Amino acid sequence: MTDTQPIAWKRLTIEATAIVVSILLAFSIDAWWSNLQEREAEDIALRSLRDDFESSRIELADRIQSMQGSRIHFRTFQSASLEDLGTLQQAVAEQMLASLHTGGTFDAYLGTLDAIAADGRLALIRDSGIRRLLSKWTKAMKDIEEDNMAVRSGSIRVRAKMEPYGGPFFTGFVGESGPPASDIFPRANGSIVAKLRSDASFVSAVRSHQFSISIYLMELEKASKIIEELIRLLEQNTEIP
Repeated sequence: MTDTQPIAWKRLTIEATAIVVSILLAFSIDAWWSNLQEREAEDIALRSLRDDFESSRIELADRIQSMQGSRIHFRTFQSASLEDLGTLQQAVAEQMLASLHTGGTFDAYLGTLDAIAADGRLALIRDSGIRRLLSKWTKAMKDIEEDNMAVRSGSIRVRAKMEPYGGPFFTGFVGESGPPASDIFPRANGSIVAKLRSDASFVSAVRSHQFSISIYLMELEKASKIIEELIRLLEQNTEIP
């Protein structure tokens, strides 16, 4: 008979335990590394979103101010007497007429949001408040885009009605670094404003345009509230440099 050696259960148990522990440790390290990569990707996305929304906030505030200015000028144009309109200084007359046909629309910075929605990184954002507001922002942008067309069309109609009087009239500069608009486009004065006010067709076009602007302005103000809350949450979820 051959002698059988006793099984070293203790050693086998230790070795098996070591193998199991090493496998679990490998899985844990892999999960930790994957989670770290996801959090880094999330942080990059949140920072990029924050930068885009901060830029959009500046642009949005400018558009709101422009639309509010148009509403103020329209109220003056509509309520002032022909005599008062006729005596307006040239700069004031030009500002009023340029404001009446304003058609500048809001174009948000959507590069990052479109990118992370397309490549799936949107799902990495853990904050439910940010995800909810991003959804509201997307819907608000669709509503604004629909109103953009009405504002642009109204602006074109008002400018066309100005043409018999030498218009349209502009203020500011041509482009970002171009010459003053007054060096290129016709100049307006109080007399022209009074004549336009007496033109029922022009007044009708302006009123229609102002109706579109009033709706557009409400949508912009809604978007402004969303963007302020979004930036607040994005700043909370990122380390601001």
